[in-house]
Amino acid sequence: MRRLLFALLTAVLCVVCLPRLALAQTTVAGGNVINQTWTPAGSPYLVQGDITIPSGATLTIEAGTTVRLANTDGQVSGLDTTRVEVTVNGTLTVNGTASNQVTFQAQNGSSSTSWYGIVVSASAATVSLNGAILQHAYYGVRNSSPGTQLQIQGSTIQNNSTGMQILAGTPTVTGSTFLSNGTGITVTSNASLNLTGSVIRGSSGNGLNINTSSGSATINVTGCTIYGNGSAGIHGESSSGTSTTINVKNAVITSNSGYGIRRFSGGGTTTFNITYSNIWGNASGNLTGATAGTGSLMANPLFVNAPTNLRLTSNSPARFAGETGQDIGALPYGGDATNGLHGTLWVDTTLTTSQSPYTVAGDLTVPPGVTLTIPPGVTLNFATNDLMAAGADTARSELRVEGVLDAEGTLAAPVVLTSAGTSSTSWYGVHFLPSAAGSTLSHVTINEAYYGIRYEATGAVALNHLILHTCSTGFHATAGSPVLRAVTAYGNGVGVTLTGSASGTLVNSVVRQSSGNGVNISISSGATTHVITNATLHGNGSAGLHVEASSGTSATVSVTNSILSSNSGYGIRRYSGGGTATIATTYSNVWGNSSGNYTGASEGMGCISSNPLYVNAPTDLHLQSTSTSIDVGTAAGAPTSDRDDVTRPLNGDGINGAEYDMGAYEFVANPICGDGVTVPGEACDSGVNNGQYGYCNATCTAMGPYCGDGVMNGPETCDDGNQVNTDACLNTCIMATCGDGVIQAGVEECDDQNQINTDACLNTCETAACGDGVVRAGVEECDDGNQVSTDACRNNCVMATCGDGIIQVGVEACDDGNQNDDDDCRNNCSLPGCGDGVVHAPEQCDDGNASNTDACLNTCLTATCGDGYVRAGMEECDDGNDASNDACLATCVVATCGDGHIQEGVENCDDGNQNDGDGCSSVCLNSFCGDGLLQPGEACDDGNASNTDACLATCKLPSCGDGHVQVGVEDCDDGNGVAGDGCAPDCTSENGGQGGSGQGGSGQGGNNGQGGDNGQGGDVNAGGGDGTASDDGGCGCRTAGSGPAPAPAWLMLGSALAAAALRRAQGRRGSRRSAHDRRA
Repeated sequence: MRRLLFALLTAVLCVVCLPRLALAQTTVAGGNVINQTWTPAGSPYLVQGDITIPSGATLTIEAGTTVRLANTDGQVSGLDTTRVEVTVNGTLTVNGTASNQVTFQAQNGSSSTSWYGIVVSASAATVSLNGAILQHAYYGVRNSSPGTQLQIQGSTIQNNSTGMQILAGTPTVTGSTFLSNGTGITVTSNASLNLTGSVIRGSSGNGLNINTSSGSATINVTGCTIYGNGSAGIHGESSSGTSTTINVKNAVITSNSGYGIRRFSGGGTTTFNITYSNIWGNASGNLTGATAGTGSLMANPLFVNAPTNLRLTSNSPARFAGETGQDIGALPYGGDATNGLHGTLWVDTTLTTSQSPYTVAGDLTVPPGVTLTIPPGVTLNFATNDLMAAGADTARSELRVEGVLDAEGTLAAPVVLTSAGTSSTSWYGVHFLPSAAGSTLSHVTINEAYYGIRYEATGAVALNHLILHTCSTGFHATAGSPVLRAVTAYGNGVGVTLTGSASGTLVNSVVRQSSGNGVNISISSGATTHVITNATLHGNGSAGLHVEASSGTSATVSVTNSILSSNSGYGIRRYSGGGTATIATTYSNVWGNSSGNYTGASEGMGCISSNPLYVNAPTDLHLQSTSTSIDVGTAAGAPTSDRDDVTRPLNGDGINGAEYDMGAYEFVANPICGDGVTVPGEACDSGVNNGQYGYCNATCTAMGPYCGDGVMNGPETCDDGNQVNTDACLNTCIMATCGDGVIQAGVEECDDQNQINTDACLNTCETAACGDGVVRAGVEECDDGNQVSTDACRNNCVMATCGDGIIQVGVEACDDGNQNDDDDCRNNCSLPGCGDGVVHAPEQCDDGNASNTDACLNTCLTATCGDGYVRAGMEECDDGNDASNDACLATCVVATCGDGHIQEGVENCDDGNQNDGDGCSSVCLNSFCGDGLLQPGEACDDGNASNTDACLATCKLPSCGDGHVQVGVEDCDDGNGVAGDGCAPDCTSENGGQGGSGQGGSGQGGNNGQGGDNGQGGDVNAGGGDGTASDDGGCGCRTAGSGPAPAPAWLMLGSALAAAALRRAQGRRGSRRSAHDRRA
């Protein structure tokens, strides 16, 4: 038996001493949840039935906690008896963080209707959802609270039938994501909403569905991104008799399967105010029933990786587009580069030959204040469609210039702007918008565009040595005063068009083989002036020059030193368009035009009409030596060089000295290899550079050594004979190196052509990543090159801060990832303690000071009477006990007579009043006869012991026969009613005798000490001593004529002893009462 008991005891001890296994879950059956805190330690919380946070109660859920809700309702109650609800009538606080969320989800499965949702009732006090994930519910959140009690921050609401339903009030939602719900957010009844910095994407229905059915509502959508929803991005309607105002600002609404914004007529009044927003790429249309307002745009926002990452990239047109110049949408630019050359260049950009040819997938915009530099030899291939789906033509790519375009090629290495297609409308062209100024295009070839150049600039743009071919219109100006120098436009629909209010100048230029007019001037606004000097207009399908002006406008055109030949229509045609068109033609050769040389115009001074004798029309319109157009021009207004930069004038005919030729080319009589002019018979001529690397050879018969010929020479460090730019030898014949701007295949991860180590590509040509030890500007806050999260830089490259949920070693004492100052870690990441100014359990108070005289002691207990500290302004005293018989009452009031408490050693009594006639005097002494106070049972009390005045020492009224002679009233009083004994029954003297000398001795007075017949006191039983009336040892009587007898000493002593006894008794009772109270 003893062994068995020992074994059992041992087993018990083993079980007790074993480490406890942490319970990984907490089951919540349902019902009321009152003043609870749910923590990761108890997570997951398995909620089996409806739970309610009653009015006045609080539920706090800390970061990292998971709440799983059953798929059936164990309470079989609430709005849906089959689904679990979390109903808030009191306060719900969710303290998740971006890195440590609080998750609400179905206990089983992932159906969007597995549980009902969080129900914010009309009586809810406060609902704050921070860093929450709400999923698998019928409603992620359903709000009926009429005020602003519901606040959602940094939360994700996903995979619900409806992410959020708002039936009342004006909730605020900030920095949150609504993902893959049936409807992202529904606002109905008369509810309003403030939605800021949030994303709604992937809903199967509307992203934001607004349907006001009563009263009026205001919905503010600010800085949000609404993407890829199955119907409208925002749907707004109002029932009859109701009104809704929907303010959309700084938002991006894109790629929705319905409309971007749809205003539906529900019978009421729905008003959309749309400003500074990008509404683009929505399948049914961007807007219906609504109009975009100030600052709005429609262009591809260029996300990092839609739909999963909707942050803006470097070239997004949504950058700097906000009301105050900020990025718009919920996710601003964070350092991610746009993948390709398209979008808006927000910084000065210089292209390189090493990366040429560039593919431009959509509109490329140079905004005001930015310069795009394109060096010689660079080619841009524009796509035949428009990835940006924006600009003047949403179906074609364009180079939009609002700032400065500096494209300066050379004769040998022009800049080429072309298309991947082959038609004359494959891309839109170069578009100079009104704000463009200061641009230069020189030795640039533009082809296969709708407009080679569309010109609306009001400032100066230099256009020199351009080749515009195979375009619908080579050059098209609607405003400004463009000057085209040494431009060749051939094979276009129209060579040059000047319309609108544009005034143009064409110098040393060739316009040939257009299918329509060569130069078409058709003015529709204002008064314009046009100058055509030393131009050659040849072989165009209609008129060489067509001029007209609409009613109320005018066009004045001067044509000088020009050749207009072999055009299929008229050479020069003035057409009456209702306005005033004037053409002055001088010193020009107008010849061989099919419909006639002039119509509506006539030749002027110096004009001729003869075969100009071109070298090889229509491709080479240089003059032959016998041309009649040589040396017959005028010097007035003539340029100083020709299309080939040959000096003007020359003596072309050998007589009369140097004179100006007609047409774009000055005839060179004796061409010489090395004069820098390529003439018939020469393959090239680089002038003084002939024979040098990269130029024409010394005989002008071919190019000399050059990069790409497969032979390393000149300044080349390599030459592999190909144009592949991603191998070891660039197509500039320089060895590939990190920093050259070209990603070497298999060697480099990236190459951004700079030595900046803080952008997306390190200067080692490795892609920047968190943990590489380099802080990426605009993306990372820090990067210490390690994966340690407890130092100053976390392993996600965010600076460690109090509240991030990670304890920074040596800096923080704790970090629970929330801003709740009432839990076990303060929101300054110090451990709670008495005196820190924050109340933490088990503290009753904490006022952050060491004072013991205010409402909170320095022990963090609430100041109370009896704590031993006198609270200033509240208590008169505090002796730290509950006794009321000392100098300080149990109520912390200084003890005083009349307070109802007998102060031990000070008071005989205290009946709590100032009444002197109730047994306890107003000075707290027990009443007694002789205290001068008339008490019940006393006939009088004059405060003395005299028996000869109006009140006896026994506090009775004197009367004849009481044995005391009342002075001034009685002659004698022998205490009997017998006459004949010297004192009559009426207390008057008989016989007038004197009182005897019967003085009482010191012993017992004699019984017969009567006055003698002759008034003498008897001697028989005389007491000893002197027998004075004041001696208490006498008989207590006095004969007539004796003095007053004072109160006897025994009476005084008795009163004193009685008072002392009473105080002791009261003291014992008070002590017993205090002891009893303390035990109680």
